[in-house]
Amino acid sequence: MKIVWTPAAQDDYWNNISFLKRKWSEKEVEAFMNKTESILQTLTSGNVSYTSATNLLNVHKIPIVKQVILFYMIKENTLYLLRFWSAFKNPDDFSI
Repeated sequence: MKIVWTPAAQDDYWNNISFLKRKWSEKEVEAFMNKTESILQTLTSGNVSYTSATNLLNVHKIPIVKQVILFYMIKENTLYLLRFWSAFKNPDDFSI
């Protein structure tokens, strides 16, 4: 399965890594990156479906870590990464 990162997902991902680098250690950065990779492998296996995230058709969510939720969509054998939303952000600012 192909993986497509939206610009928002890329920004969110790297912003989360930057935050971890500023506030935590390289160990936490590596753990976040490894957890993300593991979840992407699971999702691309095609055998997993997670909770519907919004009232948008086919948008799902899965926690990467307790504070970061991945919003994604699978369409035509492609995994679209939409957002890596941090629980520390204002929920009113959320959009896909």
